[in-house]
Amino acid sequence: MMEPGDPDSVRRYFDRQAREYSERSAGGIWRWLRAREARAVLGLLQPRPDEEILDAGSGSGYYTGLVASSGARVTALDFSASMLSALRQTMHIDIIEGDLASTALIPKFDKVLCAGALEFVPDPAAAVANLACALKPDGPGEMVLLVPADTLGGRIYRRFHRSHGITVNLFNQDRLADLLAKTPGFRIDEFRRVTFNFAVRLRRVAANPSK
Repeated sequence: MMEPGDPDSVRRYFDRQAREYSERSAGGIWRWLRAREARAVLGLLQPRPDEEILDAGSGSGYYTGLVASSGARVTALDFSASMLSALRQTMHIDIIEGDLASTALIPKFDKVLCAGALEFVPDPAAAVANLACALKPDGPGEMVLLVPADTLGGRIYRRFHRSHGITVNLFNQDRLADLLAKTPGFRIDEFRRVTFNFAVRLRRVAANPSK
């Protein structure tokens, strides 16, 4: 399988898309797909008022807004300055500009959401390991991911991005398990198949589980 392309190429692509990204995704079949995905993602994340939640790979803020509407305090992380600029026009929240795998993160968050971003990074497991560092040691210890499945729908999605010069990761059961290779102490708690994606909740395993 081809590996994802140069991160700078991905950044330039999303910088170019930023201005019209939210408008395009709000119509047609994309709107329908996103609505189904959002129900699955929010069902796993279960954001609560006053929780601190990191939206990693926020883009222009689709999930940021949905999570914020629950009353949670959301911080957006993305490496596209243009996407973050579009987000700032609609929301007043904390923002971090940086890469998922290398940005130093403070362990202040109850939960982490990463929806539609891991397919673009060269090493998804490294990104998950870094995002785990953002979780409070005494919090729920949960991360929710949305990643494209290695199915016909996922391969069509990959072909679309290849037409723009970008190769994306696709995921199957083995690759989902591989996401935890660099994040000891976490397990896959639940996953759901939705549209052409997997929605996955990772949970930290208690250091001394009761017997």
